[in-house]
Amino acid sequence: GNNDGFRHFNQGLRQLSTSSSKPISLIVQVEIEKARTEAFLKAMTIDAQGSRTEPGCHTFDLLRDKTNPQKFFFYEVYKDQAAIEAHRETPHFKVWSDFKEEGGVINQSVIIADGIDVDY
Repeated sequence: GNNDGFRHFNQGLRQLSTSSSKPISLIVQVEIEKARTEAFLKAMTIDAQGSRTEPGCHTFDLLRDKTNPQKFFFYEVYKDQAAIEAHRETPHFKVWSDFKEEGGVINQSVIIADGIDVDY
Protein backbone atom coordinates (compact mmCIF):
# COMPACT_ATOMS: atom_id res chain seq x y z
CA GLY A 1 0.00 0.00 0.00
CA ASN A 2 0.88 3.69 0.12
CA ASN A 3 2.56 3.41 3.52
CA ASP A 4 5.04 0.63 2.65
CA GLY A 5 7.74 3.14 1.73
CA PHE A 6 7.07 5.10 4.90
CA ARG A 7 7.29 1.98 7.12
CA HIS A 8 10.56 1.06 5.42
CA PHE A 9 11.78 4.63 6.00
CA ASN A 10 10.95 4.41 9.72
CA GLN A 11 12.78 1.08 10.04
CA GLY A 12 15.79 2.60 8.28
CA LEU A 13 15.82 5.54 10.68
CA ARG A 14 15.70 3.24 13.70
CA GLN A 15 18.70 1.30 12.38
CA LEU A 16 20.82 4.44 12.06
CA SER A 17 23.35 4.92 14.84
CA THR A 18 22.16 7.56 17.28
CA SER A 19 25.77 8.23 18.33
CA SER A 20 26.70 9.38 14.80
CA SER A 21 27.07 13.15 14.63
CA LYS A 22 27.48 13.16 10.83
CA PRO A 23 24.82 15.05 8.90
CA ILE A 24 22.15 12.80 7.40
CA SER A 25 20.46 13.54 4.08
CA LEU A 26 17.01 12.33 3.06
CA ILE A 27 15.98 12.33 -0.58
CA VAL A 28 12.25 11.71 -0.72
CA GLN A 29 10.50 11.14 -4.04
CA VAL A 30 6.71 11.33 -4.26
CA GLU A 31 4.20 11.18 -7.05
CA ILE A 32 1.04 13.19 -6.37
CA GLU A 33 -2.45 12.80 -7.86
CA LYS A 34 -3.20 15.73 -10.17
CA ALA A 35 -6.35 16.70 -8.25
CA ARG A 36 -4.33 16.95 -5.01
CA THR A 37 -1.41 19.01 -6.37
CA GLU A 38 -2.58 22.35 -4.99
CA ALA A 39 -3.22 20.90 -1.51
CA PHE A 40 0.16 19.13 -1.66
CA LEU A 41 2.02 22.34 -2.53
CA LYS A 42 0.22 24.18 0.26
CA ALA A 43 1.12 21.50 2.81
CA MET A 44 4.72 21.23 1.64
CA THR A 45 5.26 24.99 1.71
CA ILE A 46 4.28 24.91 5.38
CA ASP A 47 6.51 21.87 6.04
CA ALA A 48 9.53 23.22 4.12
CA GLN A 49 9.39 26.70 5.64
CA GLY A 50 8.84 25.35 9.14
CA SER A 51 11.64 22.79 8.75
CA ARG A 52 14.12 25.51 7.80
CA THR A 53 13.56 27.12 11.20
CA GLU A 54 14.61 23.94 13.07
CA PRO A 55 18.10 24.24 14.62
CA GLY A 56 18.96 20.70 13.43
CA CYS A 57 17.81 21.17 9.82
CA HIS A 58 20.57 22.34 7.44
CA THR A 59 18.50 22.15 4.24
CA PHE A 60 14.93 21.49 3.18
CA ASP A 61 14.31 21.91 -0.55
CA LEU A 62 11.15 21.02 -2.46
CA LEU A 63 11.87 20.18 -6.12
CA ARG A 64 9.58 19.36 -9.05
CA ASP A 65 10.53 17.02 -11.89
CA LYS A 66 10.82 18.86 -15.22
CA THR A 67 9.51 15.92 -17.27
CA ASN A 68 6.73 14.75 -14.92
CA PRO A 69 4.98 17.64 -13.12
CA GLN A 70 3.31 15.19 -10.69
CA LYS A 71 6.68 13.98 -9.37
CA PHE A 72 8.35 15.91 -6.54
CA PHE A 73 11.50 15.51 -4.48
CA PHE A 74 12.30 16.72 -0.98
CA TYR A 75 16.01 17.19 -0.32
CA GLU A 76 16.48 17.36 3.44
CA VAL A 77 19.70 17.51 5.46
CA TYR A 78 19.72 17.15 9.23
CA LYS A 79 22.52 17.61 11.74
CA ASP A 80 22.08 14.08 13.10
CA GLN A 81 19.58 11.37 13.96
CA ALA A 82 18.21 13.36 16.93
CA ALA A 83 17.43 16.26 14.58
CA ILE A 84 15.41 13.93 12.32
CA GLU A 85 13.47 12.65 15.32
CA ALA A 86 12.82 16.23 16.50
CA HIS A 87 11.64 17.16 12.98
CA ARG A 88 9.08 14.35 13.02
CA GLU A 89 7.50 15.81 16.21
CA THR A 90 6.88 19.29 14.75
CA PRO A 91 3.50 20.80 13.81
CA HIS A 92 4.73 21.51 10.25
CA PHE A 93 5.69 17.84 9.75
CA LYS A 94 2.17 16.94 10.92
CA VAL A 95 0.74 19.04 8.05
CA TRP A 96 2.57 16.72 5.62
CA SER A 97 1.48 13.61 7.58
CA ASP A 98 -2.12 14.80 7.54
CA PHE A 99 -1.96 15.38 3.79
CA LYS A 100 -0.74 11.79 3.30
CA GLU A 101 -3.52 10.43 5.52
CA GLU A 102 -6.10 12.27 3.40
CA GLY A 103 -4.75 10.62 0.25
CA GLY A 104 -3.12 11.85 -2.91
CA VAL A 105 0.32 10.26 -2.67
CA ILE A 106 0.50 7.71 -5.49
CA ASN A 107 3.91 6.47 -4.37
CA GLN A 108 6.80 7.49 -2.14
CA SER A 109 10.40 6.38 -1.85
CA VAL A 110 13.13 7.53 0.49
CA ILE A 111 16.90 7.46 0.21
CA ILE A 112 18.87 7.94 3.44
CA ALA A 113 22.43 9.09 2.78
CA ASP A 114 25.55 10.34 4.55
CA GLY A 115 27.09 13.56 3.32
CA ILE A 116 30.58 12.91 1.89
CA ASP A 117 31.58 16.26 0.37
CA VAL A 118 29.03 18.82 1.49
CA ASP A 119 28.75 22.56 2.13
CA TYR A 120 26.82 23.06 5.39
